[in-house]
Amino acid sequence: MPFYDYTCTKCHTKFELMRTMSQRDDPAACPECGAKKAKRGLPSFSTSVRGGSGSGGGACRNAGSGFS
Repeated sequence: MPFYDYTCTKCHTKFELMRTMSQRDDPAACPECGAKKAKRGLPSFSTSVRGGSGSGGGACRNAGSGFS
């Protein structure tokens, strides 16, 4: 089951819940105040980029372009 992000509309607490996809849009109970008015928010994703910024580029840099 996936995790979903929720925000309580009463106390603005943000929390995650593991729920089925069919339950994801159902109102959730806030763990802080107990209100059953939490709404699902946008998911947050983690990404990583290979190589550092300004490190000189990767394997595709200038490949086949005729530039050095």
